[in-house]
Amino acid sequence: MENNSGVSSSTPSQEPSAAEARRALEALAADRRELADRMATPTWYHPALAALVFILVAGYGFERLFLIALVLYSAGLVALVTAYRRITGVWSANLSRIGARRYVAAFAVVLIVCLGLSNAARSGAVPWWWALVAGVVSGLSTLWVGPRLDAAVRSSLRETK
Repeated sequence: MENNSGVSSSTPSQEPSAAEARRALEALAADRRELADRMATPTWYHPALAALVFILVAGYGFERLFLIALVLYSAGLVALVTAYRRITGVWSANLSRIGARRYVAAFAVVLIVCLGLSNAARSGAVPWWWALVAGVVSGLSTLWVGPRLDAAVRSSLRETK
């Protein structure tokens, strides 16, 4: 093997054989599958996250309640992340996987629309109960997207290329 200087960086005896390389790649694939299995989200995680999203989005529609909603959401999110890490031993913030991108994009659109609706309720442009509708839609979207996003991330981890 040569580097940019043209000097050999290893001798033939240091290079792995094809069988050794294959075993190393198989071991890496097995580790990825094990990691994907460890990342299985507890059944209570997405309903709890959906409730927090409801609190945040619906609370945004009420000027006097928004600060309380933001504190509840933030504290709940910290508790969820901490519990997930304690249970699984890992945390993945990499949502750039191909299968996960479409779910993140769709959820972002729903969340932006719902926050806009909640803001309209806050300003008085629509009745106050539209903030609750926006919160329910956001929470239900979280319940729908969450498990699918998790499955997409775990599936991409299991894939070997």
